[in-house]
Amino acid sequence: MHILMTTDTVGGVWQYTQELVSGLCARGCRVTLVSFGDLLPDEELRWLRGLQVDFRPTPLRLEWMDDAEEDVATATEMLSRIIAETAPDLLHTNQYAFAAAGFPLPTLLVAHSDVVSWWRAVYGERPPQSHFHAWYADLVRRSLQHASVVVAPTHDVLRDLRLSFDWSYALDAPPAETGTRRPARVISNGRTPALFNPYISKENYALALGRLWDSAKQITLLCRSGLPLTVKLAGSTRHPTLGERPLPGLENLEFLGQQPAPRLVQLLSRARIYVATSRYEPFGLAPLEAALSRCALLSNDIASLREVWGDAALYFKVNDGDDLVARLRELAGDDELCQRIANQCYRRARDLYSANRMSDRYLELYAELLQSREERQPPAPLPEEVAS
Repeated sequence: MHILMTTDTVGGVWQYTQELVSGLCARGCRVTLVSFGDLLPDEELRWLRGLQVDFRPTPLRLEWMDDAEEDVATATEMLSRIIAETAPDLLHTNQYAFAAAGFPLPTLLVAHSDVVSWWRAVYGERPPQSHFHAWYADLVRRSLQHASVVVAPTHDVLRDLRLSFDWSYALDAPPAETGTRRPARVISNGRTPALFNPYISKENYALALGRLWDSAKQITLLCRSGLPLTVKLAGSTRHPTLGERPLPGLENLEFLGQQPAPRLVQLLSRARIYVATSRYEPFGLAPLEAALSRCALLSNDIASLREVWGDAALYFKVNDGDDLVARLRELAGDDELCQRIANQCYRRARDLYSANRMSDRYLELYAELLQSREERQPPAPLPEEVAS
């Protein structure tokens, strides 16, 4: 099976891509991978070595970025040429733009997040009227209608798409089924457990990962006095347009800045507690990595994180910093509770959110897409029909 996949190099989608492409190649697939966003240094591309992957990086802007229209048009034309050149069996796109293009091959669209739902979660209202937001919303609506099937990492993402774009979907419907309710599936993201160490002795600190300037991550909920143990915050403090964010000097709060992946694995392996503060989190790879490191998860009680972690995690009231500190004090002061939460989260992560499980489910869906295409194609004429 030959899969054409589009991805971006910004944030969690790139980690998702590494896990899925590696899993697909291990299962005998061939992948043409086209990336958008930042061009990555060679050390971040080592995972591609030895894989049956035709990698084509581009620096073109992503659809959610301001002034992206021209780059999206260029990318769509480029992808059309790649399809003609490589003749893939199907398109797996992690961007809305390429499902909206309506290419003549089975198309699986993965909805990782979207600007409108992000805005609603962060500001409590739809984005302001502007040329960009109108263009973006039209792009997403067309993509949701053109895709053979839409995949989301949680049911909450599908509900967001329905509310943000007035989109109607049919969960687990056959791929490419026509009608007003479009086929949709939920396939959870996954990570390889062997990449993390759940067996190292824990140190007495809590950890949170994320861009400190990002309102959706709202790491600043932890920037307060009265923290019951050391809390380490790892992530960029420099806003892409506004520059460096000033950091408060508070007791028990340690700012680590942006850290390389190996260092993050070390920090997770030593942390007793991981704090998931996001107000918008379609799935949350960082909490998953923390759970695979056997950290006790303390999570904002939003629908998506509650869906992913169920009763395994401990939750604080939605976006409530005071309750966060109270729950953090509860965990820090009760070793038995902390260990129980850590073990519950670890088991749930291993059982439900492994990269192998994710790869298997995508491969099954690819097979359904190809079978659906074969069933819709008219049968070849019999020899006597050709002769007549």
